[in-house]
Amino acid sequence: MDEMPSTITKKELFGTLDIKSIIDNPDFKEDSVRETIVHPILKALGYQEADIVRSKNLQHPFIRIGSKDRPITLVPDYCLKVEGNYAWVLDAKAPNEEVTDPGHLEQVYSYTANREIRGIYFAICNGIKFILFRREQPEPILYFSIDEIENYWEKMKLILSPDSFQVGKNFTYETTTATAKPTGFDYKNRPLLEEIPVKKQTVKRHFGVHGYFTKQSWNVVAEYIKNFTKPGDLVLDPFGGSGITAIEAIANSRSAISIDINPMAVFIVKALIAPVNNQELLDAFNRVIEAYEEKEPKSKAQIKDALKKYSYPKNIQLPKGSDVNSIEKLFDEGQLAKLALLKSLIKKEKNENVRETLMLMFSGLLNKINLTYHASTQRSEGGGDSSIFRYYRYRIAKKPAFIDVLYYFKTRFKKVSAAKKELSYFINEKTKNNINI
Repeated sequence: MDEMPSTITKKELFGTLDIKSIIDNPDFKEDSVRETIVHPILKALGYQEADIVRSKNLQHPFIRIGSKDRPITLVPDYCLKVEGNYAWVLDAKAPNEEVTDPGHLEQVYSYTANREIRGIYFAICNGIKFILFRREQPEPILYFSIDEIENYWEKMKLILSPDSFQVGKNFTYETTTATAKPTGFDYKNRPLLEEIPVKKQTVKRHFGVHGYFTKQSWNVVAEYIKNFTKPGDLVLDPFGGSGITAIEAIANSRSAISIDINPMAVFIVKALIAPVNNQELLDAFNRVIEAYEEKEPKSKAQIKDALKKYSYPKNIQLPKGSDVNSIEKLFDEGQLAKLALLKSLIKKEKNENVRETLMLMFSGLLNKINLTYHASTQRSEGGGDSSIFRYYRYRIAKKPAFIDVLYYFKTRFKKVSAAKKELSYFINEKTKNNINI
């Protein structure tokens, strides 16, 4: 086999295709990803057509319906052969489908583990992202944006090219964290970017996690990071805010330092990036919910008792121009009692990262469980905002909206746990030291 070049360009792979444009192109679907993105990658890795097996029917262990056994057929998009043996599997998805979707990952894993394949690796590509797993490892060994494939090409070759396998056995350096860096990268003369459409609500790691002032659009920040730095570089944000720059740096294989004078900002980012076990988080959440439901103060007498029993902020002065002079007056007694109980239950959790994650959920609901909350008649419950975000001061609403604490805490759990799952591919026990808040 002829020796492959050590580097490659996007133009050599995809011609004039603009990767960023395909996400908004309704005509660019899964079949387009296969032929326009995936197939050129496989050819450039060195696979001959005879070794690229498309849509192979795999027999899966049957399921029994009534008294009959029903066979299940699995059909992976690509099974890649090396010396006549299946080495790995790749599935293509449409650009609007997440490569990290648990259902997709389980599906492709089942292809790889099938007795007809028994491959080493499995991968998913949606034209925007590429993710690769070794079958017995829970964390991806490659995860990158296709528009940065030049920076990852050397590592892709080390792991996935036919020369890296020997009768289906792999002997490459997949444990290394090094990434190939393009030659001729001139930091001083990087091109300016064209206008980038804002996509604030399209990722779970930022949208709906916690309210904060002047949040930047994650995708714009990510594009600037990819344009002005290389994988492995260190990105510094001295005015870090809710951590979008730091998190997007990590999500794109950079290291990050985020600094902010506001302790709330520091808390939000630290709690968001703290690695947690999903089952441990769910168990802790259920314990808190069960205890809260048992002890929730509802009557006036129960509320009075709760305010004596559980701590809450007292006599902390608010800025001039506020409608009230201290923090506790931003809440009615029922809100204070219920929030104080909920916080006390969270604080009993022993696992620090789980506890801080639950506190992130708690902090996020304070935005709505208070007397400054203005409901929106045009949106669902919880769809309004507090005066601090609307008027930039503590203004008591003429008709405060009273949202159920437990209902909204459950909503916070769904959003924060989804963010945690998405972030786990970038920030985990192995990579957590790459980000410093």
